Amino acid sequence: DERISIFHGYLLWHYRQGLFEFFDVVSNFLTFVSNFFSFKLFYRTLLTPLAILGHNPLSSFVGFASRVLVIFVGLISYLFVLLSAFLFFVVWIFAPAVIIGGLVLAATFFAI
Repeated sequence: DERISIFHGYLLWHYRQGLFEFFDVVSNFLTFVSNFFSFKLFYRTLLTPLAILGHNPLSSFVGFASRVLVIFVGLISYLFVLLSAFLFFVVWIFAPAVIIGGLVLAATFFAI
């Protein structure tokens, strides 16, 4: 609609399209972390070398330990992305109110 003000148009974008794009970006980050650390592959093959008879036990243990370490670091990264997304979401929701409050505060401060 041509009669929508710039501020109203911004709020529509911010809370409608902006949020959809935000969740799309978060989904991309979570998919990247999941694929980068190969969660599915490592969970499926976590105990595979230990089950093979006649396999070198030292190399089996090293493989197991390295998989556990990669899964652990991947889970920490996944949680970091989730926490960062939540914090950014909170900032995103309150950003227009903070901007308006800052403008009102600045106007009242300089009007005195």
